[in-house]
Amino acid sequence: DINKDAYQAFVDFLKADGNKNDVTVASYCRSIRVFLYWAMENEYIKHFRVRLPKYQAKIKRCFTDDELMALLKRPQQQCTEVEYLSWVFVNLICATGMRLQSARNIKVSDIQDKVLFKRLSNSAALFKFCISLSCRYRKVGTQQQYLPNSH
Repeated sequence: DINKDAYQAFVDFLKADGNKNDVTVASYCRSIRVFLYWAMENEYIKHFRVRLPKYQAKIKRCFTDDELMALLKRPQQQCTEVEYLSWVFVNLICATGMRLQSARNIKVSDIQDKVLFKRLSNSAALFKFCISLSCRYRKVGTQQQYLPNSH
């Protein structure tokens, strides 16, 4: 029979597993909670309050000033195309603040030469909007002389 004690034993079992962190345990419990409330609503089990375990979200490590300057440093004239494109991509994200998925799906046709707007369709809000590219990025994105064998 599933009851509050059985649920708590399940939570304790998940916490005891060394391979799962607190966020994973809470995620599993959120999934189980949906099923348990469905079972309670349909009177398969007795009603009890399902409490989610508390967890401390880990703070993500940010770039140091030195690491950020290394990423934003202009590549040498004799750089490879991959190095140049990586530098342009990092500058694009920093200049616009767009999400990784949106930046990854950018196409040349998304940028109009004079206005320089990008129509984003993979945003969290699921609608299209425009981001203006700064003057600094306009120069970065158009410097073809850095590309080897460019015409």
